Amino acid sequence: MKILACIKQVPDTGSLITIGSTGKWIDESKASFRMNRYDEHALEEALKIKDSHPGTLVHALSAGPQRASAVVRRALEMGADDGFHIIAPAGFIDPHATASLIAGYADRNFYDLILCGQMAEDDMLSQVGPMIASILDLPFSTSVISLNINIREKTALVERDLSGARRQRLDIELPCLLAVQTAINRPRYPSLSNVMRAKKQSIKTLESTGPEVLQNMFTLDYPEKSASGICLEGDISSKAGQLVQILHEHSLI
Repeated sequence: MKILACIKQVPDTGSLITIGSTGKWIDESKASFRMNRYDEHALEEALKIKDSHPGTLVHALSAGPQRASAVVRRALEMGADDGFHIIAPAGFIDPHATASLIAGYADRNFYDLILCGQMAEDDMLSQVGPMIASILDLPFSTSVISLNINIREKTALVERDLSGARRQRLDIELPCLLAVQTAINRPRYPSLSNVMRAKKQSIKTLESTGPEVLQNMFTLDYPEKSASGICLEGDISSKAGQLVQILHEHSLI
């Protein structure tokens, strides 16, 4: 079995995120980056299938600027067999363009299963996975929280999360694409042996072919201030009294 795990590098929300001078993307010089959490769970699910079915190959693929090779390296450290990096411009990347790049690669290298995260943490569009499936004409499912692969029958039994605390079960023929939720598993930490292997392993770099772009980033802006705080003055006793008064005025105590 051959699995492709699609991973994206996103800004770490724990770092300083500010809008850049162009007003169309963040100032990357002040931000740090990591693997998209949803994609990390997709990679873990691919590795779990590999553990359960010996002989399975897991490939990790990311489309992004030069810095995105770091998340491909991370995937190798977690246990992926090979890593691929499609060079794409920094900044906002049109979901259709990203999907076209990944689909173009997948179309030339047959995979039984393509896994990706439900969404990216930076744009939260949830479009790339379904678009890849549409371009490749593959059956797919989103919001997957449980997955069982039947290699003999070439099917994937999935359970997906629906609104209103409901769930849906689907039996999907392979090859297919699945976009997973974070509830599906708990990602592993890289083992020392895999880290040492990854250091010696090369990442295969692929140049993008200029896919059709349907969306462009017009501008970024900070959220409007919706409320203001109150700064209490005086010593601790005075502040405590002021706080009690405020809580009384708002009928909170």
